[in-house]
Amino acid sequence: MTEAFVVVDGVATHEDDINDKVPGTYEIEIDKDAPEELYEEIALEVFHCHVAIAMLDEFEISVVDENGEPFTNQSEEPNLREKVDLLSMGNFLGRRRDSDIPFNIGPKVAS
Repeated sequence: MTEAFVVVDGVATHEDDINDKVPGTYEIEIDKDAPEELYEEIALEVFHCHVAIAMLDEFEISVVDENGEPFTNQSEEPNLREKVDLLSMGNFLGRRRDSDIPFNIGPKVAS
């Protein structure tokens, strides 16, 4: 399994996003058989399936590996995304406290 972290930064103004405390870091486990070039898309698909965000424009969302580095692999196979079930290749492990994250994500907005 590969760990991916969805980092959500920003200031929520919509009541639902404030109540849900959306900004934070979320861990996604990616299946060992998943194509590396789809890690970022798998993580985002699984994240959005579990975390509803009312006002996406208020947040910056990035996906990084366990070292805090962005996934940069790009698929050379056209339409690879349409050939796999992204949701079945990832597992939502939930929101992580800063002390449980294996890398420094820098300054964060208070939540």
